[in-house]
Amino acid sequence: MLWVRTATLATARPLNNFNWKVAFFVTESPSSEPLLSEMLKVHLPFVTGFLKTSDGFCNLEAEDLDKIAGICTIVSFTPEQYLMRRGEMGDIMYVLTEGQVRVVIPDDSGGDPSTLLLGTGDIVGEMALLTDGKRRADVIACTDVSALAMHKKHVFRLLYRHPPLASFLTRILVKRIQSIDGFRQIGKYRLLGELGLGCTARVYEGIHVHLERPVAIKMLNHALMYDDLFRERFQSEARIIAKLQHPNVIQVYDTEHSHGTLFIVMEKLLGRDLKKQLQQISRFSPEKVVPILRQVCEALLYAHQEGILHRDVKLANCFMTEDGQIKLMDFGLSRPLGTQERMSVEGSPDYLAPEVIRGKTPDERSDIYALGIMAFALLTGILPFNAKNVREVLVNQIQKPIPDIREFVPAIPGNLIDFIQGTLVKDPDQRLSDWPTIFSLLNLRKRSKVGPGATRATGHQSIVLTCPETSVPALQEALRELSTKIEGLTWSDPRS
Repeated sequence: MLWVRTATLATARPLNNFNWKVAFFVTESPSSEPLLSEMLKVHLPFVTGFLKTSDGFCNLEAEDLDKIAGICTIVSFTPEQYLMRRGEMGDIMYVLTEGQVRVVIPDDSGGDPSTLLLGTGDIVGEMALLTDGKRRADVIACTDVSALAMHKKHVFRLLYRHPPLASFLTRILVKRIQSIDGFRQIGKYRLLGELGLGCTARVYEGIHVHLERPVAIKMLNHALMYDDLFRERFQSEARIIAKLQHPNVIQVYDTEHSHGTLFIVMEKLLGRDLKKQLQQISRFSPEKVVPILRQVCEALLYAHQEGILHRDVKLANCFMTEDGQIKLMDFGLSRPLGTQERMSVEGSPDYLAPEVIRGKTPDERSDIYALGIMAFALLTGILPFNAKNVREVLVNQIQKPIPDIREFVPAIPGNLIDFIQGTLVKDPDQRLSDWPTIFSLLNLRKRSKVGPGATRATGHQSIVLTCPETSVPALQEALRELSTKIEGLTWSDPRS
């Protein structure tokens, strides 16, 4: 049997002063949701203006709101009429434009249901866009209600054409997580609270329901789920890190695909990243920097040996736990070593190696250059090639000489000077890049004997200088002066 339900159609007036006209459309049953008909399309500027006031959409640009408004229809409900019923399959989301509804949420344990009142600007039925499951609650009109309706198939069609628009799904999901009836379950894990927010993902605290193991859960922004490149990158990060088993690399336990996006489940760390640490204390002493660099070196060496290039080494991607352990994280830009396809220049401008800026394929030496930038920043509190805009930063990376770190840290040990000057050489062929020498400068491993003609890196030669003990300070000073004239000249004191 077919049922006829009345709905209302708005004329071109401001949304807070609609002139309603009666329209009719056919549904399959009294409780089913209204079909979206072209006859119910409303004038875009008014819908756009209303969406701008709704929490799920307020951050979108005007032209993006116009696109979303183009798939909306206006529907209305009378008091006590169901907008949706628990147990039904849902494929429509509503943004309330007028009136009030009550959301009746059953108690899974058999107790009394809870009731939530929602009104103008609130969103109901949003899980229809995020899952393929059944409705979890009844939504009933308390008064005459009007709403913007968005059909799932129309929304998805729009988002695949314009991926950035999908950010509204993330805002809606985050709001739902925070709500009183918000979902808390992601596969085998329960969400406990938000830990952090980045450009591409949010990180939540969670716990494995059965093992009671605390975890961190990284949720990809929905806008990137509709971008094939970023979606694959996020999945690639999970696969890459899951293979890495090292005390200085963050551990990935699991992945989940839920609520329209991807989640990476990782070990939960107590502490903060080095960027936040540096903001708190302004600079680290050389004695504290050396063990930090040692641990990052161990992580990078291990990753390189496993055939993985990180490509985004920076302070914010190195986490220091409360006991001082460093964890290298965020492998979102990582690639297998030897990848030759043309790629856009990616990474953080302040840490990009000159050859990468020029469009050459990055390799291990690019990671080591970024490590040198990190070392300079940790010791001085500033980035060596900082500028007022990204373009100037990139030009500085290519052209500007390495600042003399002794101007900022007069008492800096010679081995750290050598490390920074060697890792920040512009030409990758002349850059300090062999791990034995790097570890030697950081006193990580026993120094091996170096003889004339021993090669440190492509294009490098090592020589041995001997002099009386009393002349060592003068020799070191002479070498420092010489290093300002010969790019790539490094040395170390075997007594250190």
